[in-house]
Amino acid sequence: MLIPGRVELLNTPEPPPSAVYGDPATWLLNTVSVHPLRYDYAVGVLRGSTADPEKLVEELVERGLVLKVQYAGATYLVRNFRCRPPPRP
Repeated sequence: MLIPGRVELLNTPEPPPSAVYGDPATWLLNTVSVHPLRYDYAVGVLRGSTADPEKLVEELVERGLVLKVQYAGATYLVRNFRCRPPPRP
């Protein structure tokens, strides 16, 4: 239990997600809105719900909704809140 005025630090990596719920793009956007997700974890879990997970991720990056960030030798996906999404074709 956290005590008011204290912060809990998570200092170990989270395990990869085990499943995608609902629409894969929406799931990914919702997930990376809360915390960074390793690129390889995202692609791995998306394989069960879309034929081309790399293409899905790259489309979200190209639309400006998701950013790829390098940290400690790994690539992470994070939600880009500074960019308004371009209209869908």
